Amino acid sequence: MWIKLRQTPCLHINEYFHSLFIPVFLFVLFGCASSIVEGEYIRTTTPYLEPKTPDTIIGIHFSDNPPTRKWRKIGKVISRAYILEKGIERLRQEARKLGADAIINVKYERELSVDYLQDLYFITGDGVVWNVSTQEGDKLANEMNDPNQAQHFAGQIDRLKSFLFHYCQTYESKDLDKFSALFTPDATENNRPFHLLLPKYRKNMDMIESINYRIDLLEYSSNTSTGNIMVKGKYFTRFMYEGTLKENSGNISMELIENG
Repeated sequence: MWIKLRQTPCLHINEYFHSLFIPVFLFVLFGCASSIVEGEYIRTTTPYLEPKTPDTIIGIHFSDNPPTRKWRKIGKVISRAYILEKGIERLRQEARKLGADAIINVKYERELSVDYLQDLYFITGDGVVWNVSTQEGDKLANEMNDPNQAQHFAGQIDRLKSFLFHYCQTYESKDLDKFSALFTPDATENNRPFHLLLPKYRKNMDMIESINYRIDLLEYSSNTSTGNIMVKGKYFTRFMYEGTLKENSGNISMELIENG
């Protein structure tokens, strides 16, 4: 592995039981609900902006994680979906149509849809464009037009996604030795030394029968003072506990260091 985990929020089974669970029979009864994904955008400013290309990366900022850059709102984006990850991806699609650089103030809640008679995620956000100075704008334009820079950014995203996939697979395997090897010796989790949490991880892994774990990469940045990579994402879990299927999701942050 080229990076090792420096810090991450707790993902412990006992915390899951304070969240909303969906019994397994709902997945059987409403099997086709997973295909429900809808969205729209509402333009609130002029002039009209050209839509972004389908491969344009759209940053996601949840309401509790506002951007540090200056921005200008150009509209709202809305989606609803049975699966939260698909709803967020649809939100990105609508933002590209709007011509936005990012989506801020992202909020979601799960409610009953009278159209489908299903509980769906209703997701909203504000489409924004970044306000940049002429000098900064020229720099960004040059970087975007530089094939080497574009290739570098694309490669870095691929490496981060590859690590997150490996991280999730290792957790799913319930192999604590391999999972703990992803952490540096001084790693912390919610400001607590990671090695002190290993007994709790062991207990959680013994309690669950199986788990499906995924992390959606939302944004990343480099720490100029340390060179480490700061990653923010959304995690989604489904696990079997005492014969019942549970699910949960939430925010996750990591600080990663390159290791070869």
